[in-house]
Amino acid sequence: MPTNKNALTRLFLLDKALGNRFHAFSISDLTALVNDHLAEYGLKPVGKRCIEKDIDYLENSGPFNAELERYTVRATSKKSGAAFTKHCIRYADKAYSIFSKQLSDKQLLLLKECVSTLQSFDGFPHFEWITPLAELCNSGGKAASIHVSKNLTANSRLLSQAFNLIEEKAVATLRYQKYQADKPSEYIVSPYLIKEYNGRWYLIGYNHSAAKIYTFAFDRIKSLQVDTGHLYQPSSDELSERFDDIVGVSYYDEEPVQKIIFWVSPKAADYVATLPIHESQTPIRGERAADLFNKFQHLSRDGQFFSIECKKNPELIKALCSRGENIVVVTPKPIVDEIVNRINSMATAYSKCYSNINNEKPQCE
Repeated sequence: MPTNKNALTRLFLLDKALGNRFHAFSISDLTALVNDHLAEYGLKPVGKRCIEKDIDYLENSGPFNAELERYTVRATSKKSGAAFTKHCIRYADKAYSIFSKQLSDKQLLLLKECVSTLQSFDGFPHFEWITPLAELCNSGGKAASIHVSKNLTANSRLLSQAFNLIEEKAVATLRYQKYQADKPSEYIVSPYLIKEYNGRWYLIGYNHSAAKIYTFAFDRIKSLQVDTGHLYQPSSDELSERFDDIVGVSYYDEEPVQKIIFWVSPKAADYVATLPIHESQTPIRGERAADLFNKFQHLSRDGQFFSIECKKNPELIKALCSRGENIVVVTPKPIVDEIVNRINSMATAYSKCYSNINNEKPQCE
């Protein structure tokens, strides 16, 4: 019977791994996993035979009588890349744990508060578990403290699947169909982050084939399946910093960070000041503002100049065009040119529509 600190730690780690449905663990995998954590705790490593004895203790010789199941998966060798059949083991009941115990009154109260907030998601596909959980906690009549908009995509059921994959650091096979594509493409992805922008949800993850981070819109994801044959690729960067240099979610490695200066009309200045286009947005005042007004004398001095520093992407251009004539970009020239081209394209399209409606060509300057 295991009685020392090393053995108790092993049982704790094995219990957690055997209940994990996002990774397929062989005895060798469990040995490596346990030894990695033992090293973190300053404890001595153990061999494969020791782990086998621990599993036998959980299943047969100890007081737990845990029901285990043996199964196989197709996996890929990390060293050679060759496919092989991996023999794995896990709890038959994914909810089973040798450490299960009844919640205290304080823990139950905290759980009720959490469930009350989560009820804002009630009604979303794949969140059906909230209602019975609320009934179980007797929190169905409590008003939620946070309201979450239900403006999710048609494939929002994938949101909770992606969340679970991220929490478990599991690899996924993702079927994704671009708007112009005739059929979906398949990607092997290590998912990192779920991000919402402008009413649309995105999954950020590592594309194993391209060896780089990709952004997938949820409304174009056809399916997400756990892939136990590939090893999870941890992110080498702080993902939150990735979004510091952009508006939205589209990130282009080759794009430099640029300083963009734009004028905002008196009508829209307060709005733009309180809802910045980018977190780097800074008002320009004093001599610098005076120089800009002298250079661009057609712009009202009742307006306000701002600057931002970020990479160019479609979301940035859209944001700068969103207020129409109330935002005028004055530098840098490539971004000014792109906005001018967009405005000219719009003018051409509207000119043709106006001509068809009125059977005459308008005089556009």
